[in-house]
Amino acid sequence: MAKLTARQARKLTHSGRTKYGEAHGDEHGLMLLVQPKGGKSWVQRVTLRGKRVLMGLGGYPVVTLNEARETALENKRKARKGIDPRNGRTGVDPRYPTFRTLAEAVIKANEATWRGGA
Repeated sequence: MAKLTARQARKLTHSGRTKYGEAHGDEHGLMLLVQPKGGKSWVQRVTLRGKRVLMGLGGYPVVTLNEARETALENKRKARKGIDPRNGRTGVDPRYPTFRTLAEAVIKANEATWRGGA
């Protein structure tokens, strides 16, 4: 896939290929989305825990091509580590204990009353 240039991003005006407008691809899943009425925005497609997710990175020209590329690369690195770039969390919600911590707590609380052997 050919990389976009700043000049191409500025000059793009056509749309209509996708449900949301026409997406012009760059790298790391980064795309410039051109709306039917001419508005442009940066979006990125990443895979999080096996699901493809489309994330908005901001409108053009407020977010420049270089800024969008830097953000897209950082998002891709986070996603590869299992961190959701949208909220900075892994798949485990820190507000709730995991099965492992609950199981360890139950064992610790009850092990004094258990008999050994089977």
